[in-house]
This record gives sequence, structure tokens and C-alpha cells, in this order.
Amino acid sequence: MGVPAVKASRLSPILNRTRRYAAIGTSALRAGALGLCMIWACRDAQPSQNVSQPTLPAGQANEDAVRSLIDQGLFSQAEELLNEQIKKGSDPLSDYVWLGHLELRRGRTFASIRAYRQAEALQPRNGEIHRLLASDYYLLNQRGLFKEEIQDALTGNPNDPQTNYLAGRFSYEVDKNFGAAADYLLKASRLNPGDYKADYYLALSFVQLNRPEDAQSQFAHACDLVESSHSKYTAPFRGIAEVFLEKGESPPALSYIRRALRVDPGDAEICYLEAKALLQLGHTDEAIDALKRSATLDPGWAEPVYILGTTYAKIGLHAMSEQAFTRFRQIQEEYGKN
Repeated sequence: MGVPAVKASRLSPILNRTRRYAAIGTSALRAGALGLCMIWACRDAQPSQNVSQPTLPAGQANEDAVRSLIDQGLFSQAEELLNEQIKKGSDPLSDYVWLGHLELRRGRTFASIRAYRQAEALQPRNGEIHRLLASDYYLLNQRGLFKEEIQDALTGNPNDPQTNYLAGRFSYEVDKNFGAAADYLLKASRLNPGDYKADYYLALSFVQLNRPEDAQSQFAHACDLVESSHSKYTAPFRGIAEVFLEKGESPPALSYIRRALRVDPGDAEICYLEAKALLQLGHTDEAIDALKRSATLDPGWAEPVYILGTTYAKIGLHAMSEQAFTRFRQIQEEYGKN
């Protein structure tokens, strides 16, 4: 039946990737949020940084008890404890902030906003509370309200790294104002030098601003930070590998890809990029193995299956090529054109 037609933009790197991230979605995340939520509950997927945990003053014993209950998924008990604390009035500001986190953990974004508003009423100029409200409004796709709250957050605490990171992500992903994104993310990175996610999105901003050397340097720095923090985050490795592959520099691309596989051997995109690098180097058999791994790790992603089909066709294995293209069409029908 021949090679299926695929738009060229579908196969272009970094900025035109239209991968599905179904595994990331939760009831609390709107489609396309890409982790911008900063939710404490998502810290396993967003390790250690850019996380909106309450840092307002609180009784340590009560805070530890609430945190423990939420960690265990005992939401009703956590709510009961918080309501008791609110009635006592010993530290209502912190209690309302924790209540907002609890509601967000439950996927109740509007209830989370109501709790944060109660905290705001107690301290109207508290930058952290405005940052938390901004995060909630982003989840609800309320761009105007997000901008109001993030501006109040920046006014209240202009040197908060999480606030600058959040503003940078919004500028990059929603406003497409890459210059502003770079400014916010550079500040976030300087305020928190260990923030590899700020470095990663700063690198993406530099790509959009046609500053390839700065982008490559920032990707590389983010990769180093990921490894030193022992985190499971491969995005910067993908970014720098794609930069090298675009320039036809396969060996350094493959070096970063191999480092990424040590970080997360089960990353389908990394396996796919490994295949692309190996194909550039002429290592077809190894590339086929990598494409198969990628397709197995993410059965709903059509692109590695498509490239597998074209690779088989180029080496004359037409029956296997047709099998791959048949599977490619099935994936498109089952999952949409991804």
C-alpha cells in the first residue's frame, strides 16, 4: 500500500512535538497543562522543585499531622483537623492555605480557590497566596485572572523563584512571549540555581528566540543538575539531543541520550531519539531495536512505528515495512493522529 502520508511538521523536533501525554493527566490537570500546576500532590512527577507547598508560619505539630494525613490519602480526616484548627483560630492563615492544598489534591479547584481567598482576606498582600491562586486559575484556563494574581504575586514577592518560574512558564506556553519567558526563567534560575526545570524552559525560550548557543548551554546545565539531584527528568536530555541531531552531530546527541537512559530507561521518546541518532550513524540494526523499544514503551505513539516502517522499506524488508505501516494506521485510528 506504500508509505502513509505524514505532514513534515509532525516529524520535526522540539517545538513541533505533538506527543500525547495521557499518563500525565489527572482530574486536577486540564489538558495541556504540562505540569504547570505546581501541585504539592504531584511532587513525584515534579520532584522537589517548583512545588507550591505551604511555607507560611504554622504550628509544626499540626502541620506535620495534616501533611501526613494528606500523604496517606486520608482527606476527610485532614479536612476535619483543619476545620478544628480554623475554629480555634490559632493560625487561620496557614490552616486556610493547607485547606487549599487539600482541596486541590482532591481535584476540587474551585474549593481550593475559596480556601486561598480566605487566606488572602487575612493577608491581602501576601505574595505566596497570590501565587497559589494564580496556579489554580491556570488550571481553570482563566488567563485574565491568572495574570492578575501572578502580577500581585510578583509585586508581593518579586524575588520568589517559584513565582518567577510560574510566570515564565505561562509566558512561554500560553502568551508565546518568549522574551518575557526568558527574563522570568533566567531570574528563577538565578534565585534557585538548582532548578533544572527553570533551566530547561529557559533553554526552550532561547530556541524560540534564535539563540542556539545559549539554548545548548542551558540544556547542558539542566542535564547536569538532573544527574546531580538524582531526579527522574529527561526533558533537557531530549532537548539537547534534538539540537545536536538537527545539526547532524550524532555522537554528542547519542552521548546525552545514553545519559538520559540511565536517568529513565523506560522513556519512549529517549529510545526514539536513540534510534534517530543511530540511523544518522548508519547503525540500522541497533536503530530498529531502539524503535521497537520505543513503540513497546508507548503503544499509542505512532511516530516510532512510522519510522520503523520507513527503515524496513529502505533496507528492502517490504513485508515487515507493510506490517509496521498497518500498525501505524491502526494507532492513528485508535488514538488519533499523534
